[in-house]
Amino acid sequence: MTPIHLKFGYEAAKERAAIQTELEEQGLTGTDLHFAVVREYERRHADDPSYKETSERILAEAKARSGSDTGLTREEAEHLLELLGGANHPLSQSIAGKMKELLNG
Repeated sequence: MTPIHLKFGYEAAKERAAIQTELEEQGLTGTDLHFAVVREYERRHADDPSYKETSERILAEAKARSGSDTGLTREEAEHLLELLGGANHPLSQSIAGKMKELLNG
């Protein structure tokens, strides 16, 4: 979970403000209010994935979409295809065909 002081953006600020309003209506003020907002926000987001978990999931999904884990970005694969596209050597033609399949696949 990302700590509350590292959450940012309009939606996070809006949610913290709503929590603060709820707790103010219950009579909390000052530092008690501040720490109650932090605890409630963290309770609500205790099961949120961390930045690392989210990044790993997105990377795994991108690799699955590519159909092959070549380690090449799409831009690199397109560049290779462009370089090998007009080659006469059978090995170069084979690589170009595979790159085309990978990109269209």
